[in-house]
Amino acid sequence: MTSELDVLSGIIRPHRATRLRPRAFFTAWSGVLTFAFDGFSETLLNIKREIERRIPGLRPEYPGSRWPKVTLGALRAGRTLRRAEARMLLDLCATWNEALGSELQPLTVEALSVVVYLCRSLERRVITHRIPLEGGPPDPEDVPPPEHRAQVAHILRQFTEPYLEQYLDRLTLTEHDLTYYRAYHPGTTLVYDLPPGSLPLLDAFVRAVEERLPDYYGWFTPESRHVTLRTLAHTF
Repeated sequence: MTSELDVLSGIIRPHRATRLRPRAFFTAWSGVLTFAFDGFSETLLNIKREIERRIPGLRPEYPGSRWPKVTLGALRAGRTLRRAEARMLLDLCATWNEALGSELQPLTVEALSVVVYLCRSLERRVITHRIPLEGGPPDPEDVPPPEHRAQVAHILRQFTEPYLEQYLDRLTLTEHDLTYYRAYHPGTTLVYDLPPGSLPLLDAFVRAVEERLPDYYGWFTPESRHVTLRTLAHTF
């Protein structure tokens, strides 16, 4: 454990603090509700690349960590989104995203955490080892590269009016329901933990969904909210 933590610390600590810029509420495959950012900054992408290069034996990166998002909740077992519920969520997300505008301030990423967890939602943790970014304050020019922003935009475009019918088959998948996220599944991952009380609009959005679709979703605890950078194959 110590040697690999040392490698991760050596990768992360020299970098400057960086930022994540809020982008949109988004309904992912299996109806999972998320809040997306506009992309990983160059700093975070560099960290991800260095991990790939310097830590041998990693499994291929999962698609879910290739773009930055916070997972808010998942459908309860036995619940499925039909076309009517999918359209309701589409309208709700569109309304909230339009209201976001440019008023939300970026989140400053001052540290990343290696988390040893017992379930995929990270609501049950064994260890959270925080590694600060010590290279200085954020650089205003440290933003996601255009091609990465375009990749995130392409993902988010799937859940828009012109593409809804094509996307329905993915929304109605049942693999990633609440049981999937809360079942016993130990592992290790590198994340950015959202600071307590950040982005209070997430709780307001959760309440809005619950009003429209009561008892459809199980919501992860605010304390567990995180952005995954990279699942690590090693359980330290």
